[in-house]
Amino acid sequence: MAGIRRDTAAPGAPGRIVVFSPSLREIGGAQKRSRLLVEGLADRGWDVRVITRAATYRRPRLTRARNLTVLEIPGFGRRRLGMVLFLAAAIPLGVVWSRPGAKLMAVQLMSTSVAAGTCSLLRRRPYLALSTTSGSLSEAAYIRSASFSGLRRRLLERASFLVAQTQEVASTLQELIPGGRIAVLPNPVEPVELPPALNGRPLAFFAGRFSAEKDLPCLLEAWARVVPETDGARLLLVGEGGDYRSVEAEIRNQVADDSVLSSSTEFTGWVADLAPFFSSIDVFVLPSVSEGMSNVLLEACAWNRLIVASDIPANRAVLGGDYPLLFETSDPDSLADALKQAFSPQPDILSRALDGVRRAARRSSPDEVIPRLEQMLHAADSSRN
Repeated sequence: MAGIRRDTAAPGAPGRIVVFSPSLREIGGAQKRSRLLVEGLADRGWDVRVITRAATYRRPRLTRARNLTVLEIPGFGRRRLGMVLFLAAAIPLGVVWSRPGAKLMAVQLMSTSVAAGTCSLLRRRPYLALSTTSGSLSEAAYIRSASFSGLRRRLLERASFLVAQTQEVASTLQELIPGGRIAVLPNPVEPVELPPALNGRPLAFFAGRFSAEKDLPCLLEAWARVVPETDGARLLLVGEGGDYRSVEAEIRNQVADDSVLSSSTEFTGWVADLAPFFSSIDVFVLPSVSEGMSNVLLEACAWNRLIVASDIPANRAVLGGDYPLLFETSDPDSLADALKQAFSPQPDILSRALDGVRRAARRSSPDEVIPRLEQMLHAADSSRN
């Protein structure tokens, strides 16, 4: 299946699972998380049927591989139309695919969980709902203000487990659905065999959407403080603005209007494969003010890079509260200091930082995450639903 990795499947047949998720091929952390989860379950012998909401697609697409069937429902780049088309297709097909003994799972507490919850109600099947975001831009915040909020909450109350990526998200879900069964499961990340050693060059990069919550203007303010004190320093901004909360025009103007920034900062555009950046650049920087659990942060851990990250609960959940290169959120001076330390790390800081990223990579290994997800799926049959 083009774009979807297939490995050898585990022996046996654990059963069928119908997954409602964002597209497995489009840009985004939830999309990447969905792909790794469904691939991992298929590799372990599950009959995985996936119905995705492909927001930018203009035609449906059906693909098959061993133990894995994926139907992508087009959204034509229009949010409301995409939601209606997805629900109109996903609910009846989910009911058909949810044969006796099947499990259901939704990635994101959006239209995907509405579809999974409805199928669960109609077929009396257990389901899991996986949250992907936290903070002021979280799915929980969206549900509180969304149309049909009461219906969405009642469907989530049916979930055998509401699955959070961090304890912070778990607390938010508990407030949203009092009495719900909450579990914490980190995002999986692809392991990297023998990541290259650090090379000591003063290069840093950010990768992701150029959206407001990433706080890229703060990164650029900090970078303007770093460059005069660091010979040869260069910053790569890998990604693009996307359709929602884009600040791409703002930060491009910010760079163009500052001679220090324009001579030391490069925009690469969207890049499908980040491996060349992780393999050649020592420092990954994540200045976000809000995250669920950043997939690119986990990739940086798998590549054993030095990470400079904002001190927010989601990043502490990955790196640990004692990680030495966390900086105060939205503070250019604090971020600049952390970048300078990363470019010339003291031995103690280097050791603690690399220990932290290695621990994070082990916790998010598919070999750790997928068996825990399977335990939840098997336990769902004995839940209160």
